[in-house]
Amino acid sequence: MIVRWLWWINPKYWPLLLGIGFIRLFVLLPYTWQLTVGRWIGRLGMHLAPRRKRIAATNLRLCFPELSKPQHHVLLRKTFESMGMGGVETMMAWWMSDRRFNKIPIKMIGWDNYLAAEATGQGVIVACAHFTCLEMVGRHFGTLRHYALVYQKHNNPVYEAMMAGCRKRYNAQAVPRKDMRDMVRCLHAGKTLFYAPDQDFGADRSVFAPFFNIPTATVKATAWLTKAGKAKFVPVMYNRSADNKSYEIHVSPAFENFPVGHEVADAARFNHVIEAHARQFPDQYLWAHRRFKTRPPGEPSVYG
Repeated sequence: MIVRWLWWINPKYWPLLLGIGFIRLFVLLPYTWQLTVGRWIGRLGMHLAPRRKRIAATNLRLCFPELSKPQHHVLLRKTFESMGMGGVETMMAWWMSDRRFNKIPIKMIGWDNYLAAEATGQGVIVACAHFTCLEMVGRHFGTLRHYALVYQKHNNPVYEAMMAGCRKRYNAQAVPRKDMRDMVRCLHAGKTLFYAPDQDFGADRSVFAPFFNIPTATVKATAWLTKAGKAKFVPVMYNRSADNKSYEIHVSPAFENFPVGHEVADAARFNHVIEAHARQFPDQYLWAHRRFKTRPPGEPSVYG
């Protein structure tokens, strides 16, 4: 056990540890100050991360072809500002005191839809997506219900330990995204699974379903997990308010007749929910990840 935690004496982890110490002090600042800093971090990141800028610009151009070049530029800047705020919100979610966090206005719209799904006694899949305020929503949801969070393990042991420790404050269990068996066990036990399947994990695990009218590699596991876990599938979308002073969480009714057994139709159904919300709040979706990385056979990469 002692050896397991001796990573902290390795000098290569000291910069990260110092960074953690700085963040712990940073979250003591007023909430609005933190988000202002986040916006400027995002603007700076747009210039310091040319690869991410190019990916985000490509995604926005593909998904919003109706916009002019100046409009694309404005949306790209707002997207990076939103990502910067999302980074700061992650710090808040992980380290802000309960007393201060609970003062942040977060409006839950459609909570009865979740309660109705929960009342069936079945497991509930809270199906969400990578909008930039995800961690804030995750912490708030944890004040209402314990849940199992599906997440991507990190290779850095310091970051992994930090992430796991902070998230345990507001959810009951962390499940690695490759551990499908454990996810099914959670659902069979009637638990809630917090699950964001809107990333490209390659052709072998995906079908090509429309997303912004683009054939997009969409994981097949979503429909399989719902069926194998005998679960209710409840889409939950969220966003930051226009004045950056509050949040909204939109809980939709559980999908009826899901899955239907047609892989493309099942994948497209949730893609449509994400797309509708991203069209309402286009700057708040995580456009900097390569959502269209995997292409149908014969199609060239859209990212060059």
